[in-house]
Amino acid sequence: MRYKLYIIYLLDCVFCFSNYNKYLSTKFISKRVARPFLLDLQNNSCLMCLEEFSENVPCEIHHIDKNSSNNVFDNYVALCCNCHSSIHRYNKTFPIEKYKKLLCNKTSLFT
Repeated sequence: MRYKLYIIYLLDCVFCFSNYNKYLSTKFISKRVARPFLLDLQNNSCLMCLEEFSENVPCEIHHIDKNSSNNVFDNYVALCCNCHSSIHRYNKTFPIEKYKKLLCNKTSLFT
């Protein structure tokens, strides 16, 4: 199911939009649709601790600006449950520089 949504969304973007990056960074995209893109982009690992996601280490999608109504792709990041809770409960700082570096390379997935 997850990959079916991914393929449908990818085909829609490739054939209907000429500027894919602009589309992803400015349009509403649900967490459910963004999840496979994020996991591919982050090599199936947490951005903060680099732990690989598995049954024992679940993936959670975090809003970077902590605004749950800001649902654009550039506002999402995949974190493990421990790192996600440390941001919200203990105000651990999010590695924004690491995230910006990751986003600079996002076009390589679709070319």
